[in-house]
Amino acid sequence: MNEEKNWTALSVIVASLALFLSFYTTLSQRIDRKEDLHNLEVIRAWEVATSDNFDGAILRNSLEFLTHDQAESLSGIKIINKYLNFVNLNGAVLENADFSGTDLSNADLSFANLKGATLRGARLFNANLQGANLWAADLEKANLNSANLSKVDLRFSNLNGAYIRNTNVNEANFSFVRLKGAFLHSTDLSKITSSLLEFQDQIVMAKGDNTTTLPSGVMRPESWPKEKVTFTPKWVIEGENRRKDNVQTKNRE
Repeated sequence: MNEEKNWTALSVIVASLALFLSFYTTLSQRIDRKEDLHNLEVIRAWEVATSDNFDGAILRNSLEFLTHDQAESLSGIKIINKYLNFVNLNGAVLENADFSGTDLSNADLSFANLKGATLRGARLFNANLQGANLWAADLEKANLNSANLSKVDLRFSNLNGAYIRNTNVNEANFSFVRLKGAFLHSTDLSKITSSLLEFQDQIVMAKGDNTTTLPSGVMRPESWPKEKVTFTPKWVIEGENRRKDNVQTKNRE
């Protein structure tokens, strides 16, 4: 009788173990399939992001998928003359990326790594770049109107001709920044980080007015007008017109 009970107990244990192994195998297969599907989505998202033929909304979703899942680095990606307004690229790795002429207005690029990135002629109206790394980035003639550049690392970056109006640059690092022809109207530069002598050499080549606040110890260039300037560069106006035309075209579609 005892022997029969022992065999019964052993049978139950073996059956339970077999059931557990079957469940574990099935679960592992499901996890593998899920990972395969995830990797496939990453590949598809990357293909969309690097394609010349895409809708702006699809591209936004693809980039955000890659960023939030930390599946791929977007370093070196080229997205030129596209519309990515409101895209969320918070904390994205975008070293040496090329966003020339791209509309990134209202985008969230806070704490993104944009070291060495090209943003020539990009529209960054009201974009959030707080804490981003823009070391040696090319922002020539970028529209930074109303953008948040607080605590941004701009060392060695090119801001020649950039439109910096109503821009938050508190605690931004402007060391060795190029500012030739940059528009600095209605912007408070008093809390930036930079060598005063080096910054003084650059500020004389920039454009400001009585609404531009300079760091203590930096002399206001005599060439700057003493009244508020309402002038808007031609290239900024042309960029706004192109954006409006694109919006109207999308609405008609």
